[in-house]
Order: sequence, then structure tokens, then C-alpha cells
Amino acid sequence: MDRRQFLFGIAASVGASLIGYMPKGMGAVATTIQSKLRKSNGASDRGAVGDFVPATATGTDNKAALQYALNSVMSTPGELTIEPGDYYLGASAVSNIAHLELGNQNGSQIKNIVINAYGVTLYPGKPGKTFAVMNCDNIVIKGLRILGYHGGALGASRQFDHAMATMFSAWNVTFVDCYFAGAFGDQLFIGGQNTATAGHESRNIRLVGTTLKSRYGNGVPSYSGGTASRNALSVIDCIGLEVDASNLLYGDADLEPDVNGQHIVDCHISTRFSNGNVTAESVIGPTNMWVDEPIVSTGGASIETAISAGTAATSPISSGNTLDGNQFLIGHINLSEHPVRIKSISRNRFESGLIRIVSASQDNLLVEGNTTISHNSAAETYYKIAAPTFISIAVAVKNTKVDGNTCTIASGYCVSTNGKGSDAGNNSFMNNRNLSASKLGSLSFLPVANSRATTESGVQK
Repeated sequence: MDRRQFLFGIAASVGASLIGYMPKGMGAVATTIQSKLRKSNGASDRGAVGDFVPATATGTDNKAALQYALNSVMSTPGELTIEPGDYYLGASAVSNIAHLELGNQNGSQIKNIVINAYGVTLYPGKPGKTFAVMNCDNIVIKGLRILGYHGGALGASRQFDHAMATMFSAWNVTFVDCYFAGAFGDQLFIGGQNTATAGHESRNIRLVGTTLKSRYGNGVPSYSGGTASRNALSVIDCIGLEVDASNLLYGDADLEPDVNGQHIVDCHISTRFSNGNVTAESVIGPTNMWVDEPIVSTGGASIETAISAGTAATSPISSGNTLDGNQFLIGHINLSEHPVRIKSISRNRFESGLIRIVSASQDNLLVEGNTTISHNSAAETYYKIAAPTFISIAVAVKNTKVDGNTCTIASGYCVSTNGKGSDAGNNSFMNNRNLSASKLGSLSFLPVANSRATTESGVQK
């Protein structure tokens, strides 16, 4: 090749293949600049431009470019870097599962992919799920921010507008330092095929340093036609979930399989919940359809926080779940009427709290070492609990330990049946304390013969 041909060659699109590269150090293997650079996969290589301005709703439609980038790392597993910026996903409707899809429900399983997205925010321009991770194994998504879309017609279908979803056999997926907020549906949805079908459950989902922030909106949930989020976290069909104290949730965490055969197995929630407060966006628009309601130090609207475990299904697959070490401001934990089995509710801390046990299917449940400074009057009103109570038993319980819980509730109880529940035998109600000087008591009932309890005078019965 003469000099002229060489210069034309390196100026062409394949020019980097003509230039050699030798890494530093012993044992280095010679390669080309092209081979070296192709090991670095960036969304900008597919034409993605992070130039969106939500206040004016102007910027490049990046939906196709970002999907091309995701397709490239699916075909050649490794790392994909989405360069910092604000990325608009356009105004076209969802054609399949979500605006952006990593994996698909019918193809081969994808494996061993890392998405580096620090400094990246996604803005969908139509209703629907923003991002879905599907049919995969060993996926890590780092630093990604998603803000939900608030335009379009309201209605019950908007409860399925999730910011992020794991579906269709998504296995071993980790979210690190992510921020999912403002979606009318869930900020993170963890399921299988869909809400009404068993099979293809998610497995081993882990959150690290991630924030899930529900939207208050007009205070009416999206499933009732309003502009408030459904949940911060919804778990519909999952084996293996870890949400530790490095994470922060504004809103509810809901463990709720919808049909028989769906799983809530080995799910462990031990995290921080906050109510905000936020400056609510009760009126949407007219231009910015992606407002992230700001946190305020005083006043504002309070986002409800709770962990709920229950289902309309009669035979979900459920075992080994724990709700331990959570921290709430104003919040509650609710085991509702149908069988999602919880192993333990322990070491949870509330400023204003309620723990409600309504499910008769709980067996060998441990409720131990929980504390609250005051009672949650709003939750008591919602559940029609007459006397102020920290732990409300509204069912006949058996084989249950409710021990070592502490509250400071005037004119109320630490543990109470409130005329709805009962001691059905083989239970323990030891060392529960109401520290208020004007309490009604620590325990509202005496145990049956084969149960044991510490009474207000300290006598064991």
C-alpha cells in the first residue's frame, strides 16, 4: 500500500483497523485501534443525544438510538455506557412491552450485561412502561434515572405505567444507585408475564443505593383515575428479593401475587421509608410533563408509606419472606386477609406506626422488637381500629410470637385485638410495653391456657 492509499484508508470508516495498538506491560497482545475501541460500547455510537429540555419539551427523539444501543449489547454481551445527559424517548406509543427493552419475552436468554448510566435521565413521551428487563441472567444497571410521563388521558390503565419492570424470567438483576420517580404506576415492578398470569417469575432481584419515589399528584391513585402513583415497589411474582438499608422508598411496597401459582418467596425488605413531604403537582403541565415533585422541609403533602402483604389469590407460592429492620416516619405494615406468608416482622422502627395482622394463614410468625413513638391515627381510621394501637390483631392467631415490642401511646395499647381478633392458642405475648403514663395497657386481652403473656403487672400467665 503506498502512502496515498494509506492516507485514504485511515480516513475511511475502517481506518482504525489499519492502525496497530500494543497494550503496556509484559504479556501484552498486539491488536488494532478498531478492536480496542470496539470493546467500549457507547449509546452515542448509535446516535443517542442527551439534549432534552423538559421545561420546554424540546430535544432529540432517542428511542430508536437507545434501543439500537441495547440491541448491540444484547448481541455482544459486555458493558454499555450511556453518556450523561437528558434523553427524550419520543411521542410514539409502546409497540411491545415498554419504550425500551433489554431482552425480550420470546427470544434467547441474554446474559452478563452491565449498563453504566450515571448522569442519565430518561423521559418517556407517551404512556406505558418506560424500561423493561426481560428473559435475562446477570444484569447490572448503574446510575439510571427515570422520570414518569404525566401527559395523556387519565384512567385505570395508567396504573401500569411503570418506570422500570423486571419480567419474563428476569434473573439476577441488580440496580445500583438508580432513581425511579413520578410514574403513575410503580417505580419498580417485579413480576413474570403480567399481573394475571403465572409463570416466568423474576428471580434474585437486588437494589443497592436506589431511590423509588412515588408521586403524590392530586392525591387520587392512578387506578381510580387520578395522578398519584400506584406504588413505589410492587412485587407480583418473584423468588429472591433484597432491598436493604442503602435504599430509600417514598411510597408503598406491595407484596401481592394476583393469581394462583405466582411466587412471593425469599423476599427480604429491610430499608428506609420516607413520606417526603413534597410540593404536590395537583395540576399537570401545560408543557413540562415530567415534574419530579420537590421535597420540602415544612408543609407540603405527605406520601403514604407502608409494606403490604396480601393477595386475592387463594394458592400463591409463598415462604421465607421477612420484613425486618425497616425505618419509617409515618407508616404501617399490613398482613391482609389472604395468604402471603411472612416469616418475621422484627426490629422495625416508626415515629408513628401500626402493625396490622389480619391473615389467619400466618403460621410461626415472629413479631418481635418493633418500636414506635406514637400511633398512626390515619391508618387506624382507614382500617377502622377503635382504640389507638401499635400492633393490631384482627384475626384468630396461633403459633405466633408477639414479643418485646414497645410503644408510647396514650389511651391505647401496645398489642390489641380491638374486638376483632383472638388468641387461638400456642402463642406468646411476652414483654410488650406501652410506656405512656396515660395508657390503657400494654396488652388488651388475657391469653388462653396454652399461650403465655406478660400482663401489665409483670405476671406471666
